[in-house]
Amino acid sequence: MSIKLVIDLGGTNCKLAIANDGQLGGITIIETSKQPQELVKAILETVQDWDFAEIKVAAAGHWNQEQLLVQSHNLANYIGYPIWQELSQKLNCKIELFNDMQVAAIGEAIIGQNNQYQNLVYLNLGTGIGASYFDGKKVMSQDYSPCLRLDLRPKPKGIFYSKSESQADSIESLQSELINLAIMLAPEIITIGGGKAKEHWASIVEPAIKSSLEYLNKNLSYQIKIEKAKLEYPALYGISI
Repeated sequence: MSIKLVIDLGGTNCKLAIANDGQLGGITIIETSKQPQELVKAILETVQDWDFAEIKVAAAGHWNQEQLLVQSHNLANYIGYPIWQELSQKLNCKIELFNDMQVAAIGEAIIGQNNQYQNLVYLNLGTGIGASYFDGKKVMSQDYSPCLRLDLRPKPKGIFYSKSESQADSIESLQSELINLAIMLAPEIITIGGGKAKEHWASIVEPAIKSSLEYLNKNLSYQIKIEKAKLEYPALYGISI
């Protein structure tokens, strides 16, 4: 198995690591530049002394078959720019591109949860909100919609994404998300990760999980688990497999 450079591009940070036989090393976090040209330079500077034979990228947003970003709330300046073609040419290495939520669900299910569940939903609360459903073999996906587009849902109340949002409103909104995902997709487990989840775990996420499980246990004929994701960097692990 060849050594890979794995990259996870989010709206706030870009994570890089070397993957070798499913293990990650040298995890480095750099800021996601406002302009894609600046990010290419930052990545090149970071990996100039790294040794790898492949490059795999997990990126937020909707990317087309030409590896061009076509839709993103948090990476608007990257839309239409050939960032991966440019990086591939600079490093003289082919790049495989994946949606970040897809591979995060795969990484969390197979490595984080040790492949013990037949189906899993990974919910990411980061710069944006996203989720993906993994059925044990593949993620729920279409070419025109690579993951569960929670970022596009109508949201009269947000989940700690507005400065005017109260703690109670955030708990209520997250509870609604969790209950809807549980009822509509019927996974065995929902795992929650992302920087915002980590930052607000005790104040918002834990209370939302508790109230969601109370509702679900009363109304479902089967048990469902909702818990913190095992992996801090599930997307990097997902593309390292």
